[in-house]
Amino acid sequence: MNRLWHLLAILIALTSLKAESQTVSTFDWSDPGTLTPQFSAPTSSNRYGEYIGDVVFTGEHATLVVVDSLIKEQSQQARFLYGYNTGMVEMRAYPGSFITIKATDDDHYITQVEFQGAKVGIDYLDEVNNQGSWSRGTWTAGDERCSSVTFGVYVTINCTATIVYSSAGLGVPALSSDDSDTESAAEYYTLTGQRVTAPVKGNLYLRRSGANVSKVLYR
Repeated sequence: MNRLWHLLAILIALTSLKAESQTVSTFDWSDPGTLTPQFSAPTSSNRYGEYIGDVVFTGEHATLVVVDSLIKEQSQQARFLYGYNTGMVEMRAYPGSFITIKATDDDHYITQVEFQGAKVGIDYLDEVNNQGSWSRGTWTAGDERCSSVTFGVYVTINCTATIVYSSAGLGVPALSSDDSDTESAAEYYTLTGQRVTAPVKGNLYLRRSGANVSKVLYR
């Protein structure tokens, strides 16, 4: 009987999992009028645009802010600029600036950040806590769910767009039971229902303790 209940609990958990959905927040620096808040765009005849340091830009499920309050020289503070080499409006941030991106709610976490432009990527900026990896101009989060990420600028960047990918995928509702819910009695399974005797830190599992089944990130 216990074996049958065990299998039933796993099946209920598997059918109850919420599918992860991905959302995209695009910060199109080449068209400042599309941003929230909006800004006017510089032109080829008036190439120096507005300063944007400490302005919080809001996307679908993410916010972005360029923090440059420690930079005293105004000409080295983040702003919009018309790029002669690219013929496009760019967001220019200088060494000493920090770009912080946050998920806007607890249901979402950041999976990737893509920097587009003539001068972006690991040669120009880096994530300060080394929690992910780079491929060209795209930073990808590691195994830990990432609700906030900060990049330090160490070489001037010319960025035409920053695209933030975020996902939502919460756990399953617990099955009510009078059984104890202690870690010592917990069992772990893969998301396909296979028993795991040595769970690995940072991986997602189904955790069963008594009759309670939940989807967890093993720590």
